[in-house]
Amino acid sequence: KTSVPTPARPRGSPAQSRDVAFLHLQYVSPDGDEGYPGELQVDAKFYLNDYNDLIMDLTASAHGQPTIANLTHHAYWNLDGHDFGSVFPTHKLQIHPLTDSLMYTKPVTAKGRIVEPPTKTDPQLDFSMMRKMVTSEGSNVKLDHNFVLSYSHPESLPEALMAPKATLQSMRSRVRMKVFTNQVGLQVYTGNSMDKKAVEKWKGKGNTCYDQHGAICLEPQAWPDAVNMETKGNFPSVRVDPKHPPGYGKEDSRRGEEAEGKGVGYRHVTAFRFDILPKEARRSCDSGGGGGRRSCE
Repeated sequence: KTSVPTPARPRGSPAQSRDVAFLHLQYVSPDGDEGYPGELQVDAKFYLNDYNDLIMDLTASAHGQPTIANLTHHAYWNLDGHDFGSVFPTHKLQIHPLTDSLMYTKPVTAKGRIVEPPTKTDPQLDFSMMRKMVTSEGSNVKLDHNFVLSYSHPESLPEALMAPKATLQSMRSRVRMKVFTNQVGLQVYTGNSMDKKAVEKWKGKGNTCYDQHGAICLEPQAWPDAVNMETKGNFPSVRVDPKHPPGYGKEDSRRGEEAEGKGVGYRHVTAFRFDILPKEARRSCDSGGGGGRRSCE
C-alpha cells in the first residue's frame, strides 16, 4: 500500500477506494550531468484516483554534494480536445495567490532578498478573477510568465492541497481543471512558439500537427533564477543537500519532517482535478466559417 497525496474530497463524494492506478518512474542524474554538481536521484509517481484527480508526486535526493532541483510537469492542456485549435476563444483562467489578492509575475528583489510586492497589477496579467486570456481591446494575452503563488517556502502537506491554486475551464466543452500544488510559482505558457509548419514532421495523437496557441501549460515550480539568489530571507531555495530527511518543512523548504531517513530533500506534489461545469455555465457559441473554431463568450 502507498500513501497518495490527495486534494480535499469533493463535497458529497464517497471515500476513495483502495485501488489507485499509478505509474512509478525513476531517474538518476550523475554528478556533473549538464554541469550540475552532485548526483540527484529522482522518483516520479503519477496517480489517477476516483475523484478524477491526476496526481504527480516528485521526490529527489542529493548524493555526494549539494545540488539543485526544480522539477515540474510540462503537459499541454486543451480542454476542448487535443486537435481543437487555439485555446484563446474558449478557455478561461483564474490564478489564486495565497497571501494577497494582488497578482504579480516575478519576485521583486533587493540584494537577493524579497521586498514588498508591487502596488499595482498589470491589468493584462490580473487573473485573480476567472476571465478569458484577452485584453480589454480583444487581443490575445500571450503568456510565458511565472506567477507568484506564495510569498514564502513551499507549503506542507496536506495544507497545500486544501484549495486550488489555479483553475482552467472551457466554456465550449464545460470541462474544468483545478490545479492543487505545494509549489511557490506557476509558469503559464500559451504555446506561443508552437508552429504547425515548423513541426509538421513531429506528429502527435492521430497524426495531428499542433498550431500556435493550440494548448496551454500550467507548470507549478520554484521561482525563476532561484539558484542565483540568496537562500536567506524569504526567497525559496532550490538547493538540495545530502543526508536530509524527506518532506517539506515549514521552516526550511529543504529540510522536512523525518520519514524513515531515506535522505530525500526535495518534494513537489501537484494534482489536476477534472470535472464538468453545470449546463447553465455554458455560454452561447457562435460558429465560425471556413475552418474556423467556435468562439464562446
